[in-house]
Amino acid sequence: LPETGRREVEAAREVVRFLFSYYVQRPQEIQSDFGIPSDAPWRQAADYIAGMTDQFALNLSLIHI
Repeated sequence: LPETGRREVEAAREVVRFLFSYYVQRPQEIQSDFGIPSDAPWRQAADYIAGMTDQFALNLSLIHI
């Protein structure tokens, strides 16, 4: 990848890491009807983040910083 692409990939990884950490610590803030409440917090966070669009994830990370 060109340098610009590598920076974008790393920035995207940081957003996902941040959101994962945030929601593992606060699973009650996950706004989804598709989650399974009996799942472990890490699974709930992973499933929630996996269903996000890039823009939605970026917007949430900016809100929760």
